[in-house]
Amino acid sequence: MCGIAGIIDSNQNKSVTINELKMMSDSMFSRGPDDEGLFINKRKNVGFGFRRLSIIDIKLGHQPMSDFDNNIWIVFNGEIYNYQNLREILIKKGHRFNTNSDTEVIIYAYKEWGEDCVHKFRGMFAFAIWDKIENKLFLARDRLGIKPLYFVKQESRLIFSSEIKAIHKVIHRSETSLDEEAFYHYLTLSVTPAPLTMFKNIQKLRPGHTLTTTLNNDFKIKKYWDPKNYNSLECELDEESIINNLKILIDESIKLRMVSDVPFGAFLSGGIDSSLNVALMDKNMEKHVDTFSVAIKNDSLSDERSEAQRVSSYFNTNHKEIEISSKDFIKILPKIVKYQDEPLADPVCIPLYYVSKLARENGTYVIQVGEGADEIFAGYELYGFYNDFNKYYRAYSNFPSFLKATISRISRYLLPVGKNRYVEYANENKELFWGGAISFYENEKINILKKSFSYNTYDSIISKIYSNYDNANYNYDFIDRTIFLELQHRLPELLLMRVDKMGMANSIETRVPYLDHKLVEFALSIPSSLKYKNGVNKHILKEAARGIIPDSIIDKKKKGFCGSASNMVTEQLVDYAENLFSDSDFFNNYFDKKLIDDLLKQHSSNKKDNGVKIWTILNLVQWHKEWIE
Repeated sequence: MCGIAGIIDSNQNKSVTINELKMMSDSMFSRGPDDEGLFINKRKNVGFGFRRLSIIDIKLGHQPMSDFDNNIWIVFNGEIYNYQNLREILIKKGHRFNTNSDTEVIIYAYKEWGEDCVHKFRGMFAFAIWDKIENKLFLARDRLGIKPLYFVKQESRLIFSSEIKAIHKVIHRSETSLDEEAFYHYLTLSVTPAPLTMFKNIQKLRPGHTLTTTLNNDFKIKKYWDPKNYNSLECELDEESIINNLKILIDESIKLRMVSDVPFGAFLSGGIDSSLNVALMDKNMEKHVDTFSVAIKNDSLSDERSEAQRVSSYFNTNHKEIEISSKDFIKILPKIVKYQDEPLADPVCIPLYYVSKLARENGTYVIQVGEGADEIFAGYELYGFYNDFNKYYRAYSNFPSFLKATISRISRYLLPVGKNRYVEYANENKELFWGGAISFYENEKINILKKSFSYNTYDSIISKIYSNYDNANYNYDFIDRTIFLELQHRLPELLLMRVDKMGMANSIETRVPYLDHKLVEFALSIPSSLKYKNGVNKHILKEAARGIIPDSIIDKKKKGFCGSASNMVTEQLVDYAENLFSDSDFFNNYFDKKLIDDLLKQHSSNKKDNGVKIWTILNLVQWHKEWIE
């Protein structure tokens, strides 16, 4: 796992400098404390910077790396898990290798298959290739968006990096102002939707996309993978065969992610995803698995340590734990928003930071995590609730307009404000499910914001994602559409970014076996009736896990990792937020202070759970203070 950066400049009167590249790579030291490297071509119009966390081929895996002729140069962040198989194929095709690294495999895969090489890779990656023969820069981000890749396009330059802070080192401060459209969408979606970032002009490359640019200023972004292509496939296997195939694919994926020249382990919560991960790691290892857990002090409802200890005892793991408090939240928050690059409205970032720190301090540098399983197998209770409710919602949406108008007028007096929005959105034929991390709906944003905006998150983001899915799929299926929506936004830009950035803040590589693209493609083809069956979420994965982990783990009620914003936004954090808001010109310029004060008071007095809303604004204002002010 590494930090990559680079610049290409088509202006013959300008040069890329060593100093620029060094500043960019040094700003990402925690991504690569083991090694660094720089490259500038002879014409000084292309340059790469690199920081390395050494995982595979520690002696010879130095980057930037080139082919034997110095015609192809690469910087690469991630892991290609099938690199040994690809290496054998490429050797048979006549290519020679100087190292045992997966980085060199990408070079020769590109030489053999060109830009189509991305279809060959099984793993997580963000890489840049400079092709001297074609005078072309080629960037790629993995299918699911496990690794980040940011860029800014100027008049003659394209600048890219694993982190926004590296880009900030070489662009003028005037180019780093707040992007108000991204800000507006963030308030609903909890993170900015790709390709936007919270900084004007800086973009993120979407998952499953490549970017190509040349010294002639040609510029092309291309999609090479789309989950909707697999949602539309009909799985013709019976349930037993599907379960058997799942077992094989999950075991294979976990085994592939155990390739490492440094110690590796797993985060263990005691839930089905992390427990199954540990069980299959234990099966494929000669030594005991190193496992790590985190809990919040004095919060028994979210504390899963007893479950984690039970799993640890069952599989005889080397288990370590850490307990954190509200003081730890407040202490680390200014640093967290720096590591985030742009605000990620999920307080889980903080326990993730501390458990990553625990792993690093105990000499474990590679960690397997359970992200993605809930999304591809419909694991959240929210999915089941909305699926069941949607039958009535759709029926109501089809009522005649005059009848809906009458019901709408009555509902304003009978239903609470939060519930009444379902009636309003049904009247407008809007989708019921907007995502698994919604903070403020459109009407709520209008109320809390001082300024009026012409943007609309539902129309610009949510509706377009659903339309993209529906254009390729003819059968309406609520669960499948929900999963597609989550794979397009929340999973890559919120959940995977929090794991990547909190892990890399502690120089930890995190691997996500449930998001092996072959496993994901198969999972997407499984009928939703086997994912949510008889009121049971994640049914098919639970059945695949039986016999591997105890039924008591499989059948226990799901808990969120360290709970949620409901329990993490404590009275101390509310007090901290209140002080932060009152001292912030940004807050006072954009938000209605009285309405936000009401949110804080309702939460403190337990009248209403406003944890998600408070954290969304708190994280944003803290980010603005650290990055902009």
